[in-house]
Amino acid sequence: MKPLIALPFIPLLLTLFSACRNTDTRLSSSNVSAITPEYERAIQNLAEGKDPQTVKTAIQVLSDAKTQAFPALIKHLSDKTPASVEYFGLRDIMCAPQTTPCLPWQPRIGEACFEIIQSEVEGNWPKAYRSHYTLTAGNVGEWWESRRTMSLKDLQLDAGKTSLERARHKGDAETIRFLQEHLKDVQSGRCCPEGIGGT
Repeated sequence: MKPLIALPFIPLLLTLFSACRNTDTRLSSSNVSAITPEYERAIQNLAEGKDPQTVKTAIQVLSDAKTQAFPALIKHLSDKTPASVEYFGLRDIMCAPQTTPCLPWQPRIGEACFEIIQSEVEGNWPKAYRSHYTLTAGNVGEWWESRRTMSLKDLQLDAGKTSLERARHKGDAETIRFLQEHLKDVQSGRCCPEGIGGT
């Protein structure tokens, strides 16, 4: 008969098995809590064709969740489903001076998700300063991953300081003044009141 595994090794094996099992549980629990059915449902309710009150409620749910909704919003950045024109079709309309009326523009769910994140972190700046935003749809995923333990206020300060540093590097005096005031608002807790759909 083959000898059994030495008894002293059994507690060690049980400990290792338990540690691995607990690690997997923590990871799966973290992923589940980050992307909840409530946030997924709210994101789907940003779609074109939903009644305005449903869209407004969905935006409120995602905005009130602050950074807790960011993983779900980032997950949908490439979502091409048409989004509500009423709430997301006004912010970045660009028309040539001779174009009357403005050609229709159809926002997508992915763009709506990014706009919610940017409104929470940076606010909705006047068009003259939007080229100085820190966040873009292309960098927000990586930006968030490296800062996901930070509070919303610290994220706002981080993004604002980055924008200000870039403006100083370019020597844009007017933008520097705007961003200095923006940082004062962040530090005093007044950021970011503009919300979705400003001009």
